[in-house]
Amino acid sequence: MQEAEVSSLLDRECTAANCCTMRLRFLFTMKPHFVSDGKRRLRSSREFETHLRELRESIQARYADEFARAGFLQRMILRWRIATEFRRERRKIEPSPASLYSSRIAT
Repeated sequence: MQEAEVSSLLDRECTAANCCTMRLRFLFTMKPHFVSDGKRRLRSSREFETHLRELRESIQARYADEFARAGFLQRMILRWRIATEFRRERRKIEPSPASLYSSRIAT
């Protein structure tokens, strides 16, 4: 059904008296399902933790050879590089701070 057909049906079925109440009833049945602690829920989810763990392990695997041959000071520098790269990659996969989180799964 196209938009013009739908609006013509609404115009025929809605009288001036009940048109506003029908539209308001429709709006109130579409309740938002946003949650305030969505970022915390995302970070504590098993899937997200698994993804972060795999990311950390892949970065550590890239530096494994250098880390094995490095001395104390070089290991400290490599740990700093690994942590920096992990934070950079994590920021890419995390949603922005202004994101809204829904408690419903998108279908």
